[in-house]
Amino acid sequence: MSQLREQLLSAQLGYHAPIYPDDLATQLLPPKRQLWPRIVATLIAGAIAAAIVIMLLNQSIVVPQAKQRKPVDPELSPTIAVLPGLPSLSSRVNDDQPVFLPSLPALPSLNDVMGVSEKENERPSKTSGSRESL
Repeated sequence: MSQLREQLLSAQLGYHAPIYPDDLATQLLPPKRQLWPRIVATLIAGAIAAAIVIMLLNQSIVVPQAKQRKPVDPELSPTIAVLPGLPSLSSRVNDDQPVFLPSLPALPSLNDVMGVSEKENERPSKTSGSRESL
């Protein structure tokens, strides 16, 4: 048995003998990131979100105030505003005739605005003997 034991021990030493000189795990795996920047960023984002929620809630909740009624002066009667120049449709409501609206003004063309005459706008005829190069 001692010979078998020596063979097993030599095989075990032979198996463990080729050891990598450096730390293989640090070279293959990415470096461990620090956790504190994530914690700080989460706290800052949470504080900003809480401030926004509080600000929105304070603006949306309005405490109703008691309305104070002012005495109405009999001298000041309410007036109805009438816009001058608008046709009244009250007379035409009962009629079954259609309502005609004025037409829209005609807009000038681009040639009129630019001042280009129609002769300048026409293309030259293709019957000319000379050729244009691009």
